[in-house]
Amino acid sequence: MVYTLHKCHTISRQSCDVPYGLTQLCLDIVDQNGDPIENLTACLSIDAAFNFCNPQNQYCGWVPVGENLDLELRDICNEVIHTEAIGPFVGSFTDVTTQVITVTLPSYASLSFTGQAVDCGGDALTDNGVVSLTIDDQTFYDFNLDNGAYEINLINCSVSAAEGTLRAIDTAELESGETEVILVTGQNDYQTDISACGVLLTELVTIESSMGQLVTEEVSAYQTAAETLLIIKESNNSNTVTYIGFKGFGEGTFSGNILSPIESTGAQQGLVDQATITITRYDDIGGFIVGSFSEGAFSGDFIVTRER
Repeated sequence: MVYTLHKCHTISRQSCDVPYGLTQLCLDIVDQNGDPIENLTACLSIDAAFNFCNPQNQYCGWVPVGENLDLELRDICNEVIHTEAIGPFVGSFTDVTTQVITVTLPSYASLSFTGQAVDCGGDALTDNGVVSLTIDDQTFYDFNLDNGAYEINLINCSVSAAEGTLRAIDTAELESGETEVILVTGQNDYQTDISACGVLLTELVTIESSMGQLVTEEVSAYQTAAETLLIIKESNNSNTVTYIGFKGFGEGTFSGNILSPIESTGAQQGLVDQATITITRYDDIGGFIVGSFSEGAFSGDFIVTRER
């Protein structure tokens, strides 16, 4: 999970006048049982000049060095469920500090989803598997399956029943499957097994960085006169866009450029010719471009339909 702090829209060394030295902070937010909580909005403040809230599920980013911060956590209904004073923090721009924040939740609000995820052959999904849960247009992931076992924990500020959609993705065979989960008032734990089978994927991007992971099908590929360009959007968040460009028009290994708001060494500054792009398939328009990319701690794989 990534927590990117915003002041003058984005804090960076180049963006706006920041009167503080900066270091990186990750918040490990758990409930009273030690289970991670996934759908909170975190707000940090020092004074009126440094007061901001973050998108849900983003818990890592830059904070001022040597300053005491007031932390406020809000649920999906924008209710404040936790406040705490944290800091001061030390370190440089590239140092990372992790702090555990424990939140005591009422019993009705804490929801846990567990089960077993398998591929089309019935084998447990491991490194090539992802399970997601979508409720009220929000999607939560388990990227680290334990021999097929998944666990997703979140809070639900409404006590009324609702529906959720569980989805398993096999990133190796490019297949997925999904099933509905009915939320019952007063029930906290849901156990559902799921198979990543039935739907062939034609577009998929997986990204891993030092600050988090991402799986999305919101991707486009274009060939310009100068390069091949991939435009990757985070699912359910059209404002989070990663651009990958490389001067290649076929199979092979190329130097490329990555510009991404997802935290990674070098990629966030959009350095030129620092990424390695390996293309294993490059079809004509309407076909597929398949490959992988890496740049420092930032890496991933993609299959995308070539639109131009």
